[in-house]
Amino acid sequence: MNTNRLLKACLLATALPALTASANTDKNLYIYNWSDFIAPETVPAFEKQTGIDG
Repeated sequence: MNTNRLLKACLLATALPALTASANTDKNLYIYNWSDFIAPETVPAFEKQTGIDG
């Protein structure tokens, strides 16, 4: 019985972030990285090609 409760708790802990992320209606894409990891022209090029605000 304890194993069953642990399994359910683990499944809930992994499913909850996925469910809340899918409910996000924000149309922006947020990328977190080091300041010099992406070239300065990468984000504007991505925005132009996809229409997604970075």
